[in-house]
Amino acid sequence: MKVWSVLFGLCLAMPLVAKVPEAQAPKDVVPAPATSGKAATSSGSVGPATYNRIFTGSVDNNCNAASTLSASGTGVAYATVTFHTTSATGEPLVATINPAGTTITDTTLSIYCVFDPANAQTGLVAYNDDSAGLLSAFNGTEGVIIQPGRTYTAVVSLFSPGDIGGGTFQLDLGGQLALGAFQPLTIPASNDYTLAALIVLLASLAGVVLVRRRV
Repeated sequence: MKVWSVLFGLCLAMPLVAKVPEAQAPKDVVPAPATSGKAATSSGSVGPATYNRIFTGSVDNNCNAASTLSASGTGVAYATVTFHTTSATGEPLVATINPAGTTITDTTLSIYCVFDPANAQTGLVAYNDDSAGLLSAFNGTEGVIIQPGRTYTAVVSLFSPGDIGGGTFQLDLGGQLALGAFQPLTIPASNDYTLAALIVLLASLAGVVLVRRRV
């Protein structure tokens, strides 16, 4: 009985190491529909960076839309806005340059998977010039589908160098679009040390049972 008491006391003294729970994957956040239909808004100014913008009428959701460099869009000021969708299945693109928050007189709006101002013809999804008067817009009917799990870049630029106005713009995004880069979920690896501690504890308890039976 003395052996049993000593071993049982040692087992009680051993700290029980609980398994660290894995981080719970956050659910998709679906923005509440605003009365204006906007999911997100980005306001900013173009410049001082400039690039030679493209001109195209095609759409390619695989990021390879055909384009040509614009003769009137050489050295235009621009700004970039990154965004993604929180939809699990993708959605048509709704993005509008809002005149209420824009002082630029004439804009273009290009959508890229990857944007390189030195090579503006690569990574292109779609281009728009005047779907909102002299301002630009995608209304969800052009065939542009924003895919889940991907970061897109919207490039807002002047149509030509003289269209600066006050240089400011407001880009409204609809549907389940959200500003910023897509952040993939990461699941932490299991804790090997915790598992080893549990094995040692179980082995110790098994030893206690064997000793108890011999007494």
